Amino acid sequence: INAEYMGKKRSASTSLTKLPSPRTNMCSRPPPSPSTSTVPSPATAPSCHPLLVPLRALFGVWVGDGNGCYPTIAPFQYGEEIEFKPLGMKPVLEYSQRTWSLPDPQMPLHAEKGYLRVLPSAATGGETAALAPHQLELTVCDPTGLAHAYAGMWDTTSSPTQSVLTLETVAIASTPLAKPVQSVRRVLTFNNSTRTMSYTLDMAAVGQEQQLHLSAALAQCPSASEIREAAQAAASGAVPKYVLIDVREAHEVEAAPQVGFLNIPMGQAFRPRDGGPEASVLCAAPATAIILCASGFRARIVAAHLRASTKNGHIFSVNSRLES
Repeated sequence: INAEYMGKKRSASTSLTKLPSPRTNMCSRPPPSPSTSTVPSPATAPSCHPLLVPLRALFGVWVGDGNGCYPTIAPFQYGEEIEFKPLGMKPVLEYSQRTWSLPDPQMPLHAEKGYLRVLPSAATGGETAALAPHQLELTVCDPTGLAHAYAGMWDTTSSPTQSVLTLETVAIASTPLAKPVQSVRRVLTFNNSTRTMSYTLDMAAVGQEQQLHLSAALAQCPSASEIREAAQAAASGAVPKYVLIDVREAHEVEAAPQVGFLNIPMGQAFRPRDGGPEASVLCAAPATAIILCASGFRARIVAAHLRASTKNGHIFSVNSRLES
């Protein structure tokens, strides 16, 4: 069975473009998003306010790696997860972000939460609504004692497959002991065909001029319906779109089997089993891989380690409900 699975996985590992690995020059701008990929097209987006329709490319979970630098700190590397999801039927997206240290994904770093809203006055109506730049506002809070308010634009006019979100701070509030930050500029570039995102964050803080602080490249996690379809294909003997690995213990799988997933318990995911496959071998090719466990916690750790060790940016973690 293992040999048959490995054969299928090798044949399924086709021409997916993996995300760029962390760069030696950490203060350089991020590389362009991959221009070609066989990553599946986005699933039908959830119901949302009409003003959010042009922003559907943002919806979902994005995972990848980034680099940080600033004159007052040592350069560093980090893993990151970003999520955008509609807030009911309001013209607002909930935004959440968290990062962890690399090469130790169990060490949390930064986190922030906020809301991105489209201004009603920016809608143009008619067939041109999806093409016109849309004015946006973003509010963000983080655990360092800072609250940021941004204004910016969502622009899809420069390229048929690319969307750019540009945001600059208009106000920054801080607690008495927070480090002073004067301004922040974020530029997020989305490639709609490859479902990848790259961004830069420039910052002026602690007496320094505004300059590059963070840059990262991320990929969009497949939806639950896309993963379920791939699992059903694997269970029926067809070649699935993704490498599907369940890192739960054997007794958990026996009690609640996840059809279509290959079981490699977390303790064995980083070393070969006797005569069996190794998770890092299966995920080394530039194929999209889905790592699953009951709550998503173990899967998240395994996925982060595999991304770092294999340099494959298309490795995602989900829980038993196939949610990121």
